[in-house]
This record gives sequence, C-alpha cells and structure tokens, in this order.
Amino acid sequence: MATEILRPNANGDENALTTLHPGGGESAYQNVDEVEADDDNTYVTGTDEDDIEFLETYEVSAPSGTGTINKITVYARVKGYGEDTTISAMTMVKAATFTGAGAVELEEATWTTISHEYGTNPTTEQAWTWEDIAALQIGVFFEGTFVEEALEAYLTQIYVEIDYTEATPDITPPVITLLGEATVNLTVGDSYEDAGATALDETDGDITEDIVVGGDEVDTNTPGIYIITYNVEDAASNAADEITRTVIVSKKKIKKNPFKITFM
Repeated sequence: MATEILRPNANGDENALTTLHPGGGESAYQNVDEVEADDDNTYVTGTDEDDIEFLETYEVSAPSGTGTINKITVYARVKGYGEDTTISAMTMVKAATFTGAGAVELEEATWTTISHEYGTNPTTEQAWTWEDIAALQIGVFFEGTFVEEALEAYLTQIYVEIDYTEATPDITPPVITLLGEATVNLTVGDSYEDAGATALDETDGDITEDIVVGGDEVDTNTPGIYIITYNVEDAASNAADEITRTVIVSKKKIKKNPFKITFM
C-alpha cells in the first residue's frame, strides 16, 4: 500500500468563503494549502445574516502515483460560529458533479478536523482512476440556520489523501523469435528477402512492429558472410536478447569436364 497527499494549487469552481485572512493574498487556495494546519493564522471565511449554504472548492496538484487506487480521503480543518444555532460541515469532491458526505455538527468557535472516505468515484460509481484524480476538485460545504446573529464559516486547511496499491514494476524483457532459418546459404546472384522476426512482451503484448533490424546489408552479388541483428525494447525499456541471422553468400561452383581430350 502507498499514499500520496495532494494539496490545493488553484481555486475551484465554487468560492463562497470570500474573505481571506490575512488579507491581500492573491488566491484563497494559498490560505488553506499548508502542510501543518495553522488555524487562526491563515484561513478563508464567509458570513451571512441569513441561512447559509457555503460551498468552497479547490483544484489540487497533479498526482504522481501509479497503480490501483483503493480510496481517497478528503480532510478539512474548519470552524463555525452562530448564536443559538449549529453549523454543520462536510467534505466535498467533484469528479464531474459535486458530491458530499459525512456532515459533522461543529462545536461553536472551535477548530475541528473533518474527513470522509470516498471508495469509488461518486459520479461513475466505479473505481477511481488517475485521470479522475488529475481532474479532481475537493471542498467543504457549510450549512446553518440563521437565528439572531450572522453565521460565520471558516476553513484553514484542506487536502486529499490517495490510498493506492503500487503497480508491480515491469522487469521482464520481451522475447524475439526468428522467422525462417538462423543460417541461410545463398549463391552469388540469388535473390534474398529477409523472413523477419516476431517479438512478444509479457506486459505490452505483440511488439513486433518495434523490432529494430540492423547489422550487415546482404549483397548477393558479393560473396561473404553477413550477420543480420534483431533488437527490441518494451515500454519499460526492458531490452530483449539480441537475435541474429547468418546469411552466407558463396561463389558459384564451376563444374569440371569429366572427359579428357587428347590431341594427336
């Protein structure tokens, strides 16, 4: 098992928490992307003298993992304030549409870490893919009912943890199989067309078209021994054992006259 944590690197589609603390920041995500939560030092907040439904979302950095994704977990550190009422918060993910789960009632004016696991992509109901993660947005949804004083919602940190099983490294080289004979005997003037070879890889399958043919260029008009080479690599740069074919071009044999002629 392996994990990778992705943090905000841009504002998302929804930004209801419009006040930044400290002020003067360029983007809200810069106030919530810290590795260690700093609570009251940097945060984003929203307030309203009415019932609130605040949705705050962020894009995240690109993933670098490979393998099978088991689940993702969104973590957010939040705080709410409302006189004589309760504010709840839950994490959100957006694959194609926004989905949230795990609403928690917040203790007034107290920083709280909330989280929720998403075992599958809630939009497709299929296992997460790395393409899903690359396009993911994460966020928080705050909800509260107005009673007397303005309701306030705060977010100081948010990130997503990707839990995955690493892909098994491909260390098996492909195998080249020679077509035709390994040694070909020709006579000067014969025509020659190479029979070629095939290549199969345990992971990539048939990679015959990737074979690189090298070595000598066969000249059937010139006697000699010619060596043709066949090499290939798979997508993981595993190289096959080189295969060779030997082409022997021999001079034409001149038949001797079996009859002896004697002139008188």
